[in-house]
Amino acid sequence: MKRTLAALLILAMLLPLVLTGCGPDRGQGSVVCRQFIQYLAEQNFDAAYELIAADLRKEDPPQPVKPTKGPTPGPGETAAPTAKPTATPLPTAEPTAVPADVTDHRMTRAEFKKRYTDIFDAMELTAITSQIVSEVNGTLNASVVYRMAYLTNKAGNLIFDFTVNSEYHDGQWVVMWDPSLIFPNMEWGDTMLVGTNYPDRGEIFDAEGILLAENVPAVTIYCIPSKIQLKDGGKAVTDVKTLFKAEDKQLTPDQLLEKELYVPFEQAVAAVPELELTEADVRNSLARTFRDFAKLKVLYPDEMNPELEARLLAIPGVGVDSNNYGTLRQYPYGTSLAHLLGYAGIIQKEYINQFDPKTGQPNKEWLYVIDPVTGKKVNDPNYDGDSWLGYAGLEKQYEEKLRGVKGSFAYIQGKGGQVKQILYNVPAVDGEDLHLSVKINLQKRTEEVIQNIVYDDAISGTVIVMNPTTGAVEAMVSFPGYDPNSFTRGDLDDEAWAAMEKDPKTPLLNRAIQGLYPPGSTFKPLVAITGLESGNMTLDWAFPEEQEHLRGIDTIWNPTKGTLIPESGVTKVTRTYSTNRRGPMNMKNCMIQSDNIYFAYLGMKIGWDTLKRYLTVMGMGEAVPFDLPTQKSQIKNTGDGEKEASEETMDLLAMTGYGQGCSSRATSPPSATEAPSTRPT
Repeated sequence: MKRTLAALLILAMLLPLVLTGCGPDRGQGSVVCRQFIQYLAEQNFDAAYELIAADLRKEDPPQPVKPTKGPTPGPGETAAPTAKPTATPLPTAEPTAVPADVTDHRMTRAEFKKRYTDIFDAMELTAITSQIVSEVNGTLNASVVYRMAYLTNKAGNLIFDFTVNSEYHDGQWVVMWDPSLIFPNMEWGDTMLVGTNYPDRGEIFDAEGILLAENVPAVTIYCIPSKIQLKDGGKAVTDVKTLFKAEDKQLTPDQLLEKELYVPFEQAVAAVPELELTEADVRNSLARTFRDFAKLKVLYPDEMNPELEARLLAIPGVGVDSNNYGTLRQYPYGTSLAHLLGYAGIIQKEYINQFDPKTGQPNKEWLYVIDPVTGKKVNDPNYDGDSWLGYAGLEKQYEEKLRGVKGSFAYIQGKGGQVKQILYNVPAVDGEDLHLSVKINLQKRTEEVIQNIVYDDAISGTVIVMNPTTGAVEAMVSFPGYDPNSFTRGDLDDEAWAAMEKDPKTPLLNRAIQGLYPPGSTFKPLVAITGLESGNMTLDWAFPEEQEHLRGIDTIWNPTKGTLIPESGVTKVTRTYSTNRRGPMNMKNCMIQSDNIYFAYLGMKIGWDTLKRYLTVMGMGEAVPFDLPTQKSQIKNTGDGEKEASEETMDLLAMTGYGQGCSSRATSPPSATEAPSTRPT
């Protein structure tokens, strides 16, 4: 019995050795799984690709060979002709969001890397961390459960539990990769779609809460290409984006015939006059189809009516939406406050592209920020091709506050189009509203007064109404003006825009803040202060009427040479009209009468250097603080200010003394930052 038991024990000890010797030593499959996880965390996708099964991999397409330079011909020799390189065919379509062939599970190295990098770039991945939870090892199969966190700027920290499987193939362990190793519930044929949540632009209100610049819902006319009724009941096989994005020479004869099937649809849409679309416009819209959706036209709510909507919906494939495709900018009071409000419109390409695609030259209007990591200029992330931008007035000046901050979202979409999982949704932050001191009712009343007084269309000017207690601007009229809605809606064609720019009445000019004009009699107190403070005049000193040949009711003064002013030579000064003139012509009485002669004489007596010094202290030569850029005032426009005794300078001093020579005209046209220079199209 004991001998039998000993034999059994020996057999039991030898059995594992015999079984182990039955096949090769395969090691642990979990090792390759762990290595794969580490490579993902390091974002070393080349190394990770080397670990996946061979039947999941395919060769990258061969790269074109760069032509090599032949030997340089010597003197008297002719270079041997080389064969012309074959032109690389242009792509017929951009890649779609859903893979064309979802049954092919093989990937090239580049495709494998792109699956990860496209998603990580969209989320703005900063790092990956991982932690092993458990592992199972078998003879032919092994698996590792791990927790991985994607640390991102867009989505925050996304934490998922994954399971990676490995199998023993042809003498080695390999990873059996599938899309669930990107996101756990992702399958072959699924894709991650990202989008932008656009903010509502801040609105502008008057002092009483009345809307001056408002957002209205966009009315979007679109088509569903799969529902278009094709010619003679035909059927197209090629996807519509490929069909219309490619040039005809890139299409096969069959595809060209397919393209003809859409002609009745193009003609039907182009036949709706309110859309102002050509057949070519319709084809361009079809070329931008995304997931069976193509936008044809965007209208303002007041451009849509039930009759037009009925005609559009009668075209198979066409739809109308008034709620889901953003907002448009509108100015309900038209020309009123146009120069103050300015206008906004869809951003132009020169603002979002560093270089002009046609000329290759830098765009001066390009909006950029400095990348904090590289220190280089990059596109401003606040703008893309669908963004709005303020081009003039307060819309431009307060662009940063009005525009808001874009949000973003991402979700996994199944191959059937269903949303399988929302990965993140960062809401947009709407722009801030502006509340102005102006009152639209007072503004319109001011405009009515101007229309009743100014009968000549050639006359231009400006009127500003200010609160005498606070100094707040309550109305600002610059005439002639323009309608900002024509810019925002893109109604101005090239001819109309050119005519507006060349109009001698300069309707784009905001005369209230960009023009320079003589201040008139309001300037006399500044000259009086200068005369008194500098000691050139006293309150009681009277103008010598007898000596200057000014007698009785004379209204014209022709300054003499050699009396009080050695060299005058100024033009004659007209006395201010008065029916109750008081004497003598001292400062008190002349200030009451606003006498031009007295203050013209005072300006000459003070002299250029003293007058300039005092006026500079009082703020002349500076721009008035305001919400919009203003022109700097001028003390003197022409002549040599260093030669005080010259006749030209004396003339200017006399005119400045009674408010006619100071800031009399702009020395240069308004800069691009002060006047509209761009129109949205």
